[in-house]
Amino acid sequence: MKKNSKCTLITGAASGIGLATAKRFAAEGHALVLVDQNAESLAAAAASMPEGAQVLICAAKVTDPDAVNDCIEQAVARFGGIDGLVTAAGIVKTGSSLEVRRLLSKETTDAISKLHPTASRPSLLLTYRTNRHIAPLNPAHLTPN
Repeated sequence: MKKNSKCTLITGAASGIGLATAKRFAAEGHALVLVDQNAESLAAAAASMPEGAQVLICAAKVTDPDAVNDCIEQAVARFGGIDGLVTAAGIVKTGSSLEVRRLLSKETTDAISKLHPTASRPSLLLTYRTNRHIAPLNPAHLTPN
């Protein structure tokens, strides 16, 4: 498929920061790939986009590599590539301040992994898997509008 507009893949797109980001990108004319594990909320989010927005919804858990690959391949097939990635899916693990302080004294990735074993993996997985589809950097994109 020939690319006609910028395409942005957004995780956590059914609510919060992900949804607000999706609405902003849609208003700027981006084609959107909305990813969230809650299919019902994701459909409602897609319906709330501005009229005429190009939207592909993909109900998937970002911790599932096969689901991530499927979303990326659907995006490439429909929109011809991916220009941007917003990882707004939230994974929260709470703990005492003593636990957090003890963990932060170690390597950052170890701390994140101990707080929640999959906390950093979704963003890294999405970044790694979308990298080959993201359009090459165009210096014109660096100039403010």
